[in-house]
Amino acid sequence: MTAITADGESTNSNEASATPQEVVIPPTTGNVLLRVTMIDSSEREYRISQNENDGFVNWYTRTIGTGVSCYAINDIVDSSKEYLAFEKIISFKVIPAVK
Repeated sequence: MTAITADGESTNSNEASATPQEVVIPPTTGNVLLRVTMIDSSEREYRISQNENDGFVNWYTRTIGTGVSCYAINDIVDSSKEYLAFEKIISFKVIPAVK
């Protein structure tokens, strides 16, 4: 690219280039930590399999008014089962397991 001024045309400017970086998505196997924030601001944490997490996310992001209103979480630490009510959840966070 050049510029034209009262003194004439400039020399070509330096050329810039950029290469987009590939987005690396971690594998979806193994276990994760699911942290759920409830409407009373309490937090619940569950160590669950990736498959269990996928099931929870699919349940939570379903179309409103479809499916069941609670989800049973199977915690792998103590083999407990806890039921979460959809309307009691503010947010949740999925933390990948450290390898």
